[in-house]
Order: sequence, then C-alpha cells, then structure tokens
Amino acid sequence: GANQPNVFSDPKSTESAVPYFSSGARDDLQQRNYLETHLKAFDPESEDFDAALNPASNIYSGQMLDASRMYAWAYDTRPFPAFPREGSLWSDGENWRTGHWLNGRLGALSLAGLVEAIVKDHALPPMNTSRLTGWLHGYVVQNPQSVRDSLEPLFDLFGASWRPQAPEGFSLDEKATQVRAILDVVGYNKSAEITRVRTSNSLLPTALVLSFADPLSDYQNATVSAFQANAGENNQVQNSLPIVLDGDTASGLANRWLLRARDEAETLRISLAPENADLEVGDFISVATVGLAPFRIDRITYGETQAIEARKAKTYVFAPSGKSLLARNTRSQDISSSGRAVIVALDLPEPVLRNGVVAPVVRIAAYSKPWKRQLVLLAQDQGDVTIGNLARPAIMGELVSGGAANWRGRRSGTSLTIKLYDGALQSVSKTALFSGANSAALRATNGEWEVFQFQSVEEIAANTWRLTGLLRGQLGTKDAMGAGAAPGAPFVLLDSSIVEISMSGSFMTSHELRIGPAGKGLTDTAWQSVTTGALARSVTPLAPEQLRIKKSGSDYLFKWIRCGRFNADDWDAAEIPLGEASESYSIRIINSVGATVRMATVLESEFNYPASQRVADLGASTASFKFSVKQNGSLPGLGLESEILVA
Repeated sequence: GANQPNVFSDPKSTESAVPYFSSGARDDLQQRNYLETHLKAFDPESEDFDAALNPASNIYSGQMLDASRMYAWAYDTRPFPAFPREGSLWSDGENWRTGHWLNGRLGALSLAGLVEAIVKDHALPPMNTSRLTGWLHGYVVQNPQSVRDSLEPLFDLFGASWRPQAPEGFSLDEKATQVRAILDVVGYNKSAEITRVRTSNSLLPTALVLSFADPLSDYQNATVSAFQANAGENNQVQNSLPIVLDGDTASGLANRWLLRARDEAETLRISLAPENADLEVGDFISVATVGLAPFRIDRITYGETQAIEARKAKTYVFAPSGKSLLARNTRSQDISSSGRAVIVALDLPEPVLRNGVVAPVVRIAAYSKPWKRQLVLLAQDQGDVTIGNLARPAIMGELVSGGAANWRGRRSGTSLTIKLYDGALQSVSKTALFSGANSAALRATNGEWEVFQFQSVEEIAANTWRLTGLLRGQLGTKDAMGAGAAPGAPFVLLDSSIVEISMSGSFMTSHELRIGPAGKGLTDTAWQSVTTGALARSVTPLAPEQLRIKKSGSDYLFKWIRCGRFNADDWDAAEIPLGEASESYSIRIINSVGATVRMATVLESEFNYPASQRVADLGASTASFKFSVKQNGSLPGLGLESEILVA
C-alpha cells in the first residue's frame, strides 16, 4: 500500500502487517496510482515532474535519474492466472490478493481511464474525470451507440454521475462536495411546496446477482451476489454486464449497488425560482426543510418555474473492494464460475428438409447459470469439427407431477407441474396455442420425447409452474404420451434457443458429440460427451388413427386413416400427401397371451379378417385378441403402431 509500502500481508508470517490506515481490503487502483505518481514525479516529460526530486546532473546532460530505466519490482515469472489460482502448486497464492504482485493487474485500467477512452473514441473534447474512482479489467461496447448509452451501465454499477457541462465533468455520487443550498421554494406544480416520496420497503431490491467475466477463470462468466440481511421480501435483481472484473471488486460493487439502491429510495419534487436557472441534471442540492442529505437532480422541466425531480444521494465513502465491504447488515456470496451445462439431445418427429430430402437432425438444448455460449463438436477420426453454436440458454426443468401413463387424447381439464431451473413461462391465447405457441417436450419412460402444448401457466412456488389447457401427444408422439413420464423427467421448452443440427450418414447412425463452453480448452471438465443415438424419429411413419371394426357375419373388416408427416394440414385437399415412396401397412394379430399369431402386409388402409383365418389363428373359441397396424416407411421396421382390442 502507498501508506506503508514496505509491509507485506502474509498470514503464515509473524511479520505480516497491513499499511497504516488500511482496511486490509484489496485495492488495485491504489497500487496503480502509487506507481504512476512515482513515475510521473521523476519523469521530465510529465507535467507532474518534480525537479527537486530528480535534478539535472552537473556532470552529464540529463536528469540524475533516467526515468526510462525505472522498473517496478514484484513481477512474478509464474504464469497468470495459474498463479495464484492453483493453490495445490503454490502455497502463497492467497497472498497475491492483497500483495505487491503486478501479475494480473498491469493490464487493468481505472474507471476514469476507460471513460476518457470512450469519450475520445467518439471524437468529443476531453472531460474532467479526476473525480472518478474505480477499477476494472475490461469492458465491451457491443454495438454502435452514443457515449451516454456506453457509459450508463458502468455509471449505474459504480454510482457515478455525468455532468459534461460542469467543471468537475464526471464524478462519483459519494464525492458530492459541491452541494447547492436551495432556499427559495415556490411550490411544485403550484401545489405543495415540497413533495417527498419514499419507495415502499416491499418494493426495494433485497438481493443483486451480478454477472461478469472473471480474469482468474480464463475470462469465463462468473457471478457474485449481495443480500440485504433480515429483509422480509425477496426482490432479486439480476445485472449481466459485458465487463471484466476480479471477484473482490465485483463483490464490493454488488454490495455497494444494493446499499445505494436502498439509500436512494427517497425522491424530492420541488419548483424553484428563476434565479436557480443555472442548475443542471446531475447537480446536487439540499433543502433545509428536508434535512442536510443532498439530492441529485435527475430531471428538470422548464416553464414559469423550474420543476425539479431529485433523488437522495448517498454520501458515505465506501471501500472499492474486498472484505471490508461486508458491512451494514449485508452479506456477500462467494464467486462461482461457469460449470458444466445441463444438456439434452432431442430426436423429434418433425422432419427437416435439406435440398428437398429429409435429413437426420438432432436438436440440442442446454442450460447453465451463469450462461456461457456452448459449442457443439462432432467427434471424428481426423479431429473434432464444430457443427453448432448454442447462443442462448434453453428454458429447461423437470416434471414434478401430472405425467401419468396411458393418457389418451387431448384434454384441458388436467395439468402438469414443472420445476424450471430458471426463467419463466407465459400464458397464450387459444389462437396462439392452435398456431403452435408454447410447444414443449417431455421425456417419457420409454425414452421417447412427447411433444405437447399448454395454454395457461401459474407459478405456484419458486420456479414451480402449473401448466393447464394441454394439447398432449402432438406431432404424432402419442406413443410417448401413452408411456407416461415419471417425476424428474426432463422438460424442454421448444423455442428459438433450441438448435437444429443436420447430421450426415444414415438415420440409424449414432453420433458422438462434444459440447462445452466457448473459450475453455477441450480438456476442461466443463466439456462433456453426448451420444445422439439413432435419429430416425423424423422418418418414422406416424401411427394410423380412427382404427375401427366392421363385422360382416363372422368376418371382421378393420379400417383406419393414415397420418401424414408432410403438409398434412391442407383442409382443401381431397387427400393429404403420402409422404412415403409407396403406401403399405404391416398388420399383426395378437392372441390373449401376447403372442403374434398372424402377420401380413396390405396396400390399402383396411384389412379383411375372415372367420376361417381367425379360427386357424385363435382356435374355435371366442377368445379376445388384439389387432395392430402400422404404416411402413422408407426404412425397414419403422412405424408407430395402433392397436384395438377385440373381445
């Protein structure tokens, strides 16, 4: 620390100490300021050069100390971030946090330096940033946007104000030393002199989850959380920023934001006389009748008077990072880096055409928190090949109840209860429902995915949703619907986060995929292998419907209606497209003990079963039997069966 740079914090040493007046918290900005101050003081090219410290030599031309030959001590040759992260290799890794090390710090920048760079990039004149303090390792401006749009997320997190016309330019609210005392209040909107509004405690945030990139974890996503202790409500705010922070700073900023959000819950509305016309948004004012705490002006409406809306500003100084931030009844949660995602590979019946031909397709859904973009690689002998990119987390969860087996038809009077990992579901109108909205997949006990839809949702507990207005067994998945789903069965909302990936080879070929977060090496434990299995569901003919019997004397005539997989929703067509190379059906006669006693192939959607064949198959008794039929497809053995019991 600059106050006493010769001491070193090391819990294992009897000489461990912290600098004078230090809180013991990590403060990289203090280290940076200390180094820059020394370098500038000895450098004759700097405007802060102090000739008394580095006088000119009377022997040679130049200063007595060559500033270009000044070096900073404490740069470690151990590679960052392996050191300090790998505690199993180096026992002094924990000392890095508050120690002298320059590793992992020299590439960072101050908040003031970042603001100066953004202002310069927009070709604006320099602004005063001397009143800004703060430290970060990087920031991504993701889209073309104005200076204000670029800076507002940063300023909200750090608690800064932008006053481009004022001499102080930018400043932190806690450095509000210039406060205008307001004496002449003429009444807000010609009514009460002063209107004070305080947001109800039940509406104030009680927790903040801050997502950021962590340089100690190869710049992967990480989160820290700040909580208001003993809060009666559970109002959590999530803030995901394209910012690179160390865990200590992120924790401090999260606590600081939460405290500020609660402290600034009070707003003030007044109208001022014309002599206060020089006030601007961002100025700090105080009104004697409401106490000494300053208020920051958020809005000014000009008219006969100036209508001012201001928010109470926090004035206490808060440490920038580290354990000293755990104060004022707040507690901080440890940093957590991105781990292994929950991944499912879905083989769904909806066909996908590639160049007019049905292609084997696997659909991938993934979820992790915090989310990290996932890459999908196909394992091949010559090396893995990237074949997909999961940009958004899927809405996923597990079945709690309601997935009983032997469900038949479409019913709206029952429900499913789903517990989501995260996210939310929403209700839709009947029109939207019948247009395909709110489609989801639920894995049945037979290993197949049932596709269903739901119209209405209700959150009955934290992340637990009741789904009603159900359309079950959609897209020909009544076999999965009939098998039922057990509690804990995976649930996936079929939205745009699901990625379709066309695979080469046969529909019966199994594929080995490797899926993991972008930016992590393939040896990282976050990567995992996923086997697709055969992808034949999209070329499997659907089960025939409306299976019925017509009896003529002692003979039976079975009839049915085939289901189509392609363009089968044309109500004006006399017949739906066949969808197969030719039309044929495989039938089975199954006796009362479950044995198949007759098999046949027919070319029309009917089968005549005369009494003579029935006696030959089942004997002279009138024992019950089952009739089963399936449509044949392009691949042998495929096709979903429908059956009927004949008693």
